[in-house]
Amino acid sequence: RSSYSGAEETWVELLPDGSAEGSARSFSRGRGWRAAPREGGKVGWRLTVTMEDKISSPLTFDGTVREDEYVGLSYSGRVLAPSKRTGQPAEVGEFRAWQR
Repeated sequence: RSSYSGAEETWVELLPDGSAEGSARSFSRGRGWRAAPREGGKVGWRLTVTMEDKISSPLTFDGTVREDEYVGLSYSGRVLAPSKRTGQPAEVGEFRAWQR
């Protein structure tokens, strides 16, 4: 679930080769993903998934993966897209996801 318009309800599959596939009305395709342990010895992983919108602009889901007693693995964080003024990544929403 996301507060970003067009990505309210979507699914994303992370493939072993570093690519990603997903489905939402605002995505055209997955661009890729990367994961790393959280800094400072914190439990969980930092996961970044990048999709492309219909005009091939990147839409990045940047967040933390943790174990959750109710839903199994949960993934939450912020949605980033290029700023129209600077072209640099800017926060455009938030999301929360879980493994099914």
